[in-house]
Amino acid sequence: MHFVMLKHKLFTIGYEGKNIDEFIEILKKNEIKCLVDVRNNGFSFKKFFCRNLLKNLLEKSGIKFIAVPEVGAPKFLRDELKKTDNINRFFRKYERHIRQNGYLPHLKTHINSERVCLMCFERNAFACHRHILTDMLEEEMPIRAIHI
Repeated sequence: MHFVMLKHKLFTIGYEGKNIDEFIEILKKNEIKCLVDVRNNGFSFKKFFCRNLLKNLLEKSGIKFIAVPEVGAPKFLRDELKKTDNINRFFRKYERHIRQNGYLPHLKTHINSERVCLMCFERNAFACHRHILTDMLEEEMPIRAIHI
């Protein structure tokens, strides 16, 4: 008898180009129960996406909010990316940073059977550090990432 390990879905989303109502509607449509903010800094030029305001709006909508800023891209890496425009080098250094500092287990504690969604700014997950996180998590957990 063979057992197949079922993979839980782990969603990701970027709020670029979305207003807050669209954003919350997408989360609800995908039955997201918990949003995990993986930005290093909770400030946004888009007012409703600043960490504290977003947390309040989501919780009023019945969606749990957790911030895990340590898995965000640190400023020194973002600054280097701006200077070099080398996204592949940025992703390699970012992954090394997460592994060397042991940040992945902290994020893993928030990934469970609930429908969880990782959030950052970029619309395209593959232009954002969150796809590196999901790749790393998929190696270690029975999950499958879905970018919404």
